[in-house]
Amino acid sequence: MRLIDYSIDDIIFQVNNGKKLVCFGAGKALENFCNMFLEYNIAEYITCLADNNEGLWGKKKNLFEKHVPIVPLSAIPQEICSSAIVLISCQYLRSVYETLAKESSLADSMCCFYGFVIDKYSDMKLEKGFMDCNIVQDERYELPKVVLSCWFGPHPIP
Repeated sequence: MRLIDYSIDDIIFQVNNGKKLVCFGAGKALENFCNMFLEYNIAEYITCLADNNEGLWGKKKNLFEKHVPIVPLSAIPQEICSSAIVLISCQYLRSVYETLAKESSLADSMCCFYGFVIDKYSDMKLEKGFMDCNIVQDERYELPKVVLSCWFGPHPIP
């Protein structure tokens, strides 16, 4: 298994060219990821979800009206594993990657971390100016010359 620094566009390109998107982690991080990439309709590309939580196995996660099955890692069919991009969609990158690397059925798969994908997307948006804060610049405005301070000590303010 190779950990690859993919962008959202790279993931979409790979899926459109025959790869299957498998997400490891069916919790809040996955929901946040899908919300962030709503314009890409990323939930439609997800084939299945793997999770270590046995209580979720056999259930389906509703991601924007798509019901995606949640399975244990060992239950992902070989035909999916052989052509998978595994998106680690939880915060435990190291431990999940170590678990995935031990899974022989995923030996030829590519893996990426949702946090890296978000970072690449944010950088791209900043470079293109899409994340502009809409700050109005007015030369007539001056910041008041007031010094604010906070004192955290056991004695009165010096």
